[in-house]
Amino acid sequence: MEKTEKTGLILILSSDTVDTYVNVICHTYSDYNIQNIHFCHISGASTGIRSDQAEDLKNKINTRLKKLAEAELKNDNTLYDDLINGIRFNPDITKIPAEDIGPILTQEVKSLGGQKKCLIDITTTTKSASQFVLAGCLIYGLRNLYEFHLSKRINKDTESTDLLLYHNLNSQEYKYVYLSDTLAIRRAYNSLSRKIALSMAAVVVSMLVLIISVTWISTSSVSIASILASAASLATVISLGLQMKEFTS
Repeated sequence: MEKTEKTGLILILSSDTVDTYVNVICHTYSDYNIQNIHFCHISGASTGIRSDQAEDLKNKINTRLKKLAEAELKNDNTLYDDLINGIRFNPDITKIPAEDIGPILTQEVKSLGGQKKCLIDITTTTKSASQFVLAGCLIYGLRNLYEFHLSKRINKDTESTDLLLYHNLNSQEYKYVYLSDTLAIRRAYNSLSRKIALSMAAVVVSMLVLIISVTWISTSSVSIASILASAASLATVISLGLQMKEFTS
């Protein structure tokens, strides 16, 4: 699939493996022109780190990038220095309760330019956290989940883990997978879209029936209670329709 420019990255803080975040940031900056990064942490789920540890992890990521920039400048390279100067890191961490992932992620995506301009990276998330994120994205129609897959292996007893950093990788040793475009997830999105479309159709039919009923009631000798009951039913259906519209927008 042809890559398009993405200027925003939502990075879920979960694992404490700092170099994994470094690789994601470097790749998205180099290949997608990422300019803004929002850090998020999911609370109320098994996320790998506690909420009070998220700030320390963010600082470790920034410190690691700065040290890599200082080291590479001695060798006349500028990858990390360019990255530090080219990306704006949001100073605040967005704390997301597990039950509110969908609406809060939707707001984060909008603040970064919308789906066409934003990536949601779940590389470091635990199984539990990634399931919450995927569920929220499916329900709210967010189709921009990505994950960094590292295939390079080293002997950690004899080799430096720096060999697993982005500047030491070739294009065959990693992949940046567009999860939302994998077959299984595409089918899930399509299935949910069909169900919502059918529900919206049912809402429209119900609205028409209720409008006709209210009109008939208003021209006949029926009690005020019946009119109010019909109006309440109509309001309920309209509310349901608006909620479905919100999920699909």
